[in-house]
Amino acid sequence: LNAVKASYGVGIDTDPAVINEAKATYPRYHFYAGTLADLLIKDTFDYIVLSSITMDCYDVQALLESLK
Repeated sequence: LNAVKASYGVGIDTDPAVINEAKATYPRYHFYAGTLADLLIKDTFDYIVLSSITMDCYDVQALLESLK
């Protein structure tokens, strides 16, 4: 998130330790522990960066269609 200089950023990871480190390092962004399916965010984003998520997703097409 920081590399693209997002004005509003959300990060998701299944590892709570990674989330805690991200929150401490980048307090201006919002981080959540869980899976993308668990995340209930109704916001609209200008850009969405998916890093390694497609390898853990059963239906990539449905995932992409569900993003705003």
